[in-house]
Amino acid sequence: MHRVWTLLLCLCTTPLFSEPLAKVQVHAVQPETLFDTYQYPVIVEAQQESNLHAEIAGTVKSLPIQLGSTVQGGQPLLILQHSKVEYSQAPFVVKSPISGQVAAVYKKVGARVEIGELLAHIVNREHVALKIEIPETELSQLAIGLLGTLSFRTAEGPLSQVRLQGIAPRIDPTTGTATAELQWDKAQWTPETPKKVAQLYPGMLGHVVFSLHPRKALLVVKQAVSLENGLPILKVVQAGKVHKKKVQLGKEHGDRVEIQTGLEVGDHVILQSPQYLRENESVEIEPTNEMK
Repeated sequence: MHRVWTLLLCLCTTPLFSEPLAKVQVHAVQPETLFDTYQYPVIVEAQQESNLHAEIAGTVKSLPIQLGSTVQGGQPLLILQHSKVEYSQAPFVVKSPISGQVAAVYKKVGARVEIGELLAHIVNREHVALKIEIPETELSQLAIGLLGTLSFRTAEGPLSQVRLQGIAPRIDPTTGTATAELQWDKAQWTPETPKKVAQLYPGMLGHVVFSLHPRKALLVVKQAVSLENGLPILKVVQAGKVHKKKVQLGKEHGDRVEIQTGLEVGDHVILQSPQYLRENESVEIEPTNEMK
């Protein structure tokens, strides 16, 4: 009889089925190289452009140009009929001082013009400058010759590497910035780069990124970080069990954040789990693309 009661007691206290282990996805943390990045808007400016003004008072007699026309230096652009009768037999020819393209025409044939009035604007697209504005608080971080990556919305991916060529020796009191100029780093050009550069127009906006102070850091996705008693923690898997690690967070990088202290290289950080996980709880690591 004693044996029967012992058997029944064992059956009642021993679970018939063990609960399945929680499945978790983990990431083995490895050091990555990070930079302090400084990004600035870039404006394309023509190095050669000219406004044509009327040197006499009169009437536009002929206008052999149109918007976008290609002109050569010294080419006649407009012919003005002098308003004074004594000069009316000697039309005044307005010539282009530079080669380029007609960017604007401000008068029509028959229009009256006065001395100093704007007639046309010529731009040479073959020679452009790249300008940026650097906040005074960041000037100490940048140096002449610094290499940056230039991009434009019209080009797929980075257009070219550029170098910081010069910085103005004064701060604009209105904007709190100093104007700086960039120079193409043609040593980094590919066969396609000149074609892309030729498609730039004065007035276009792009951006340049300077990457400084390389350092090694550990990063995890923000969703892996949780709070316990108001302090950030990460849950890691060691020998099949969950362990909590108090960490100190650093800078954010998109959907990831730097971990300054509390995490070791190679730690398997739990990215997500279907339930709350307790300290020392046994779990099963679910394979991910990273582990295959």
